[in-house]
Amino acid sequence: MFRLRRGEVKRNVRREISMLKDKLRRVELTPCYGDADLKRKDNDLSMIWTEIYNLQKEVDDFASPFLQAVK
Repeated sequence: MFRLRRGEVKRNVRREISMLKDKLRRVELTPCYGDADLKRKDNDLSMIWTEIYNLQKEVDDFASPFLQAVK
């Protein structure tokens, strides 16, 4: 893993979070006219939640050394 300053990581995480919020909002507001639309919407939501989980895991992995140093 490459080293980043804390501010850069914070800015990148905020950018990712805002991008995921926009994606989630777009998918939630998309109307469903049939089973195919509902299935596509479900798949899109699943992908977004997976991205959120991966981002959370990445942030936790990055923050754990800092949290260990504080203890």
